[in-house]
Amino acid sequence: MTEAVRVIAGARATAAVMAAAVVAAVIPSVLPIFGGGGAGWMAAAVVIPVLIGLLSVGVVARLPAIDRVSFRLATEAAAVLVILAFLPASPHGQSALGGLANGAAQLVTSVLPAPASGSELGFVVVAIAVAAAAAVELAVGGRRPLLSLLPPALLYLAALLLGAGGRPAPKWGALALMATAGVFLLASSPRQRDRPASPPTPGAPTIAGARPDGPRPAYGRLVAGGLVLVAVVALAVPVGAVLPGAGKQMPYNLRAAISAPPQPLDQVSLLAAYASIYDGPVRQMFTVSTQGADPASLYWRLDIYDQFQGTQWTSSAVFQRAGVQLPAGPRLAVTTTPVTAEVTLLTPTGYLPAPARPVAVSVGGLDVSESDDLLAVPAGTAVPPRYVVRADVATPDRSQLLAGRAATVPSDQGSASLPPGVTSIAAALIARAGPDALSRLANITSYLTGPGFALHPPGDSPIGSGSYQVVQLLDVTHVGSSEQFAAAFALLARAMGFQTRLAVGYVGGHRGPANGQVTYTTRDLTVWPEVDLEGIGWLAFPADPSSAGRPAAPSAALSSPLGQALHQQQQINAAGTGHSPTPGQGLVTRPGPRGGGVTVLMVAAWVVLLIGAGLVSVLGAKALRKRRQRRQPSPVGRVNGAWDHVLDRLAELGVGVPPSFTGPEVVGRAGARLGSSCASPIAALAGLVDATHYDRRYPPRTEVAATAWAHAGELDAVLRRSVSFRRRAGASLSLAPWRRSRRRSPVRVG
Repeated sequence: MTEAVRVIAGARATAAVMAAAVVAAVIPSVLPIFGGGGAGWMAAAVVIPVLIGLLSVGVVARLPAIDRVSFRLATEAAAVLVILAFLPASPHGQSALGGLANGAAQLVTSVLPAPASGSELGFVVVAIAVAAAAAVELAVGGRRPLLSLLPPALLYLAALLLGAGGRPAPKWGALALMATAGVFLLASSPRQRDRPASPPTPGAPTIAGARPDGPRPAYGRLVAGGLVLVAVVALAVPVGAVLPGAGKQMPYNLRAAISAPPQPLDQVSLLAAYASIYDGPVRQMFTVSTQGADPASLYWRLDIYDQFQGTQWTSSAVFQRAGVQLPAGPRLAVTTTPVTAEVTLLTPTGYLPAPARPVAVSVGGLDVSESDDLLAVPAGTAVPPRYVVRADVATPDRSQLLAGRAATVPSDQGSASLPPGVTSIAAALIARAGPDALSRLANITSYLTGPGFALHPPGDSPIGSGSYQVVQLLDVTHVGSSEQFAAAFALLARAMGFQTRLAVGYVGGHRGPANGQVTYTTRDLTVWPEVDLEGIGWLAFPADPSSAGRPAAPSAALSSPLGQALHQQQQINAAGTGHSPTPGQGLVTRPGPRGGGVTVLMVAAWVVLLIGAGLVSVLGAKALRKRRQRRQPSPVGRVNGAWDHVLDRLAELGVGVPPSFTGPEVVGRAGARLGSSCASPIAALAGLVDATHYDRRYPPRTEVAATAWAHAGELDAVLRRSVSFRRRAGASLSLAPWRRSRRRSPVRVG
């Protein structure tokens, strides 16, 4: 009996470890929610239920006075509470344990990646621990291994829903989950793991090759399943990347169904308030020191406006709560330079200046727009006096700028029709430029910064950036604010097919006594246009002429790559030669319909994949059916399973066996249809089934079941030799066994 208990404990331990491995396979799909952080806490949430389950199987099982299930659940709950108590606190000082009730709400209302600390991570750790505990409990104490796969499947689905809109989950995540689930099913112990081995019956015949009754840990199947797992994961990345339509479908974003996100502190549009701030009393706004770039060479963006309504510009940015790590921007094809800036605010403001697109900030709990990583202070939150922001600034070289292409203009840009005066000027500028993107943008810059226009000095600056103000600037006054020059540039570029927007922020600054420190005042507040270039991203362009008392835009300096590229292109345009077009460098406008050939290929590929999936499903279902027949809890059930397997093979080959047939009648029909060689193993198996049910000399033992399956295997071998390959291939895909199962009656053999 001790040996039987040891075998049962080994089978249970194997099942517990493999069930936890399936849950652990979901962790790579959860990590993108936190930007890759929190892996250690998630792993601990999986390991603890396993250790407690093994302890319960190996030690507590010997103490009959202890309820093992209650012991496991209570100990796992206590261990998870300890994890939450040690998790780092949230940015607001609330512990992960204290803020657990709000963890789910914060997770679905915050922009991704979520902070890898506090209540958000605490909620996910609890979910993983519950899934792991449920999977381990079902694997150790249950009799249906498929139920153990339900918790990790639900956890994986939740990870996909919560992670939508952030970093994409690994392409091999689903395959890794399926592979570990398959290994778990292969390594699952037999159903009767709780039944000890039965002693041999005196006088019973000994059958050669028969194995003693009772469960055994399936270590051989575990090794085979591990090899399958390695093979599947190795093929996941290259195969997943080439599947038709992979990565094209936008995932369902749970955050789209949540209520409106929090609003930033400042409710007044910075673009509307620009003139009053610029013309008002001079105030020092902030000082900054940077590593990686000169502060005076950067644009310190506060807000952006990307939708032109005719009379004004509006912003489509939506703010959500963020942690210290900010959402990753689009992948660029040019080199990026990491810039770290230490900003000290001298005047509190609702929008926090940052260079380019920031990727991290030292202060968590700010509001951020996921589209551009604009930073704002939430309402009711104190403005941080100092913060450190890290950004990746695109640094294209001159050749990349000269070869730049306009990014695709979205169909939902939300813009009104352009004024006729703007479109006529844009047509004239296009006529004097080459076909490439930078040539046309250089003509706009030359036109607006030329001697015919002037920037209005501080004080009583003209306000507004709608169609009327832009037309007045271009056709009548030729004098305007940086707001109006930026709007004129943006509309002229849109008339040429570019995607543009306006940005409000600080440019230039004044160097202080400290080494590398630059101070920005209200006189440094400006508006500039930005153009989206394919592979380069949003690029700021000089749009207004320089004036006394105001520094020139940094990108206009000839020392910058953009300044050099613009200067070179302006010289080419002035010479009337234009820029020599090269393939693939022309202006890109709205995309046209895709070619029908690609669609046909995708449809054909999906049809092939669906057919292949159907074939694999039928073969897999038959393999599982045979496995269930062979692994019935009792020897009598396994003998009946062997008989059912034989009837399945006959049904696949078109040999109809009515439920009322006895064993000799089945043998006679099979011999007539398939040949006499098939009748012998069927007759032997029919006699064994008959003896098992009605002859007391054949008690229900494992040896009898092994003999029955030996006869079934002999029939399979005879069919492989005597039946043609074409007929066997058709039989392997036949659904006749399931049709037979629906109308079969209790076993009748004699």
